[in-house]
Amino acid sequence: EGASEVGTRLAGLDLRLDAMCDRMDTMDLRLVEMGERMDAMLVLFEQRFDAMDRRFDAMDRRFDGLETRFDGLETRVESVEERLGRMEPRLGKVEDRIHTLQNTMMTSFLVITFSFWGLVLAAMALT
Repeated sequence: EGASEVGTRLAGLDLRLDAMCDRMDTMDLRLVEMGERMDAMLVLFEQRFDAMDRRFDAMDRRFDGLETRFDGLETRVESVEERLGRMEPRLGKVEDRIHTLQNTMMTSFLVITFSFWGLVLAAMALT
């Protein structure tokens, strides 16, 4: 090969290398742009994650409030159950007294009725 042919080939190679460098520069710019976009997205994601954390914290506080309310309700229900337990024997005594009074009244009614009929029969016998 002649020197002119080698020179031509080297010039062509130089042009290709120059084009490759241009492409690499373009790719580098695109990578820089992608990095900047990713940084902006990461900032946005961080803001969103912070907002989610605040919402989770608020939900935790609400759950704690609900648990406190349920604890209060359970305490009140236990108190009512205890009082009902104390009332049952007393209600039994009241029922017994009511039955006793009913029996006494029925007995008195029967005695009065028979006594009245006895008086009526005696009056009829006397007449």
